[in-house]
Amino acid sequence: MILAVIAAGAVAGCLGSLLGIGGGVFLVPFLNAGLGLQFKTAAAVSLMTVIATSSAVSAHTAGRQLINLRLGMLLEIASTAGGLMAGIAILSRTELLLVVLGGLFAVVTLSGIIQTGWFKYTRRRTGTGQRVFKMSPIHHHFELSGWQEITIIVRFWIIAGLAVAFGTGLFYAEFIGHG
Repeated sequence: MILAVIAAGAVAGCLGSLLGIGGGVFLVPFLNAGLGLQFKTAAAVSLMTVIATSSAVSAHTAGRQLINLRLGMLLEIASTAGGLMAGIAILSRTELLLVVLGGLFAVVTLSGIIQTGWFKYTRRRTGTGQRVFKMSPIHHHFELSGWQEITIIVRFWIIAGLAVAFGTGLFYAEFIGHG
């Protein structure tokens, strides 16, 4: 089964690159219909093979100095960890808990969304875009407000720790409640 998935991923990647479309177009139906995997599982496997494919392409093009290999590897590791965390959360039906556990990341992401959305809205309405924060993401706002970088880092660590503690408490309370 594992060899079939690997082979299907390679074939789907080749077909996708030849046709200029994503290999998931071929891989997901094959895993679903051919191997009998549920659609969600097939889609998740397809996404994880994208990471493997991009790693291979990165290694091939690294010799030509066309990419930032360190950044690429960091993003691949983060993508893999995020994919695994999301998969575990889906299997354990705790998807919303990830937002609480990653509360700081959610706030930083929301600050960028709010800044961009408000700027575009006010630019359409008044002709001049206005900002909610001095700069986005929010940690740059605090830098421009005069906070030292180490102060921002330590406070964000504390906030992240509190978010994880709160999320763990929620998970434990749910676990105890359902015995």
